[in-house]
Amino acid sequence: MTLCESSFESLPTSDHRLWATVRAAIGCTEIRDAIFFKLAKGLCRRFKINSNELRKVPAFPRGQLYSETEGYRIAPHPDTREKIVTMQFAFPSDHSLAGVGTEFYTRSVNPMHLLREPRGFSIAKTMPFLPNHAYAFSVLNDFGMKSWHGRSTIPPMDRVRNTLLHIWYSEADETDRELVAYRQFIQSQVPVRKIA
Repeated sequence: MTLCESSFESLPTSDHRLWATVRAAIGCTEIRDAIFFKLAKGLCRRFKINSNELRKVPAFPRGQLYSETEGYRIAPHPDTREKIVTMQFAFPSDHSLAGVGTEFYTRSVNPMHLLREPRGFSIAKTMPFLPNHAYAFSVLNDFGMKSWHGRSTIPPMDRVRNTLLHIWYSEADETDRELVAYRQFIQSQVPVRKIA
């Protein structure tokens, strides 16, 4: 489900408000600035700027909920250059899915790595798929460096891998106006206390 008003319309009011608020919270400028600061090395390399210029990078947040089951896989890929930062939140109910998180890769010339998944790559890191865990990375996709990631085939399991994928894009779309409008609505609902 995409976190946007057209998806929220079919939800009960309480769920609509919950996901709209989650979207507004993780899409706010303060979160963006904190994440971009943590990923400054890659972002500064990509945009050829200093870290004090990161706030000037146009970035538009969008989120989507995913549910994946056994057999799901996604081949190694670096993400398109339309994406600036990719962030994913894990929503498991316990620790039983710890090993099915996103994998990060390096290219490999080892012939043995052509015979097993992921073909032509070695796994540099697997993100733990645990409660209260998330990760983010700057999208690099040029001749010098690529942010290779994916997921080897998920083995048989008796549950669903639920996640929230949150991405900052380089171009705006119609959902960005919705997000601004909802932020303004939230701010109008917060009582202002005057300090004497």
